[in-house]
Amino acid sequence: MAFKVFDEKSNRIIEIKTKPEYEELVPPLTPIEYINLKESIKENKGNTIPILVNKEEIIIDGYHRYKACLELGITPKVETKEFANNLEEKEFIISINRNRRHLNQFQISELGYKIEEIEREKAKRRLSEAGKFGAEIRWKADKKNEYRVVSNEPTLFEEKGKTIEIIAKKMGISPTTYFRSKK
Repeated sequence: MAFKVFDEKSNRIIEIKTKPEYEELVPPLTPIEYINLKESIKENKGNTIPILVNKEEIIIDGYHRYKACLELGITPKVETKEFANNLEEKEFIISINRNRRHLNQFQISELGYKIEEIEREKAKRRLSEAGKFGAEIRWKADKKNEYRVVSNEPTLFEEKGKTIEIIAKKMGISPTTYFRSKK
């Protein structure tokens, strides 16, 4: 189901869409949490935190707020946020919900598994890009007319370290806790 709203930030009317894959990345609110959210939206006559959508107008953050607004007959506040790719979107969804929700250690670790899949896909892309990297290197003169190598891809090799350490850091838990939960 799509819903048309005005996005003040981009100054245009957008048609909000949902993507089950994104909605299922994080655990849903409990019935009590959802009732409380809905009541808060009702008292405030709208959502105080905007629903975030990507450039394709798919909800990135705020599925529950969106659902509550629809049930209450309130036009939701929406903002568009741009991402470089779908992996960034997924990581953002997990990260923002990890920080906002009251999740137990196991739920946090489960989110870590999803981050691990994203990191694996990023690694595949980096390896693929590394092969093209040589072809995309170009030389650029600086102010002193000295030439240096520049690339169009500044994020090719952004994070270093063991995957388990990267994931644990992103999830705010120790590598040992993540490893135990994974077992």
